[in-house]
Amino acid sequence: MATLRQYSSDAVELTWNQLDFKEGFATGTFVTLNFNVDAFTHKSTASGDGVSVFVKDRSGTCVVTVSQESTLHQQLLAVHNQDRSTRDQVFLGKFNDTSSGEVYDLNKMRIVRSPDVSRGTESASFDWTFNVLEIVPVPNVLNATNLVG
Repeated sequence: MATLRQYSSDAVELTWNQLDFKEGFATGTFVTLNFNVDAFTHKSTASGDGVSVFVKDRSGTCVVTVSQESTLHQQLLAVHNQDRSTRDQVFLGKFNDTSSGEVYDLNKMRIVRSPDVSRGTESASFDWTFNVLEIVPVPNVLNATNLVG
């Protein structure tokens, strides 16, 4: 898996299915975006030479760490349980890293795995893993250079 990057949850704005993740992130954690495959692969030709081949697959995963005590954790559990019945809980995710200005559309994002919840006296945090059909960078039009003229 090709890791796109780990982002501090303090600087990430993430929305999905009308849920705002900001209030549910566990303190001091990261959000990780991964591509399922590398952008290029190496193929051998008939002569034995190698060539680089671009891979169009931009699918991946988004992993977030959520506090067990948060409302977001309960909301994600409800969506995941609904999806197990209906298999239709697929939505557009919006990702914005305010520290770097990186913005991504997370197309057809769905919960792939709910965390193993432990029972105890201490509050815990859990990783939620989402499959994303396509991770699409959104160009920053405010910083784009005008190349015309």
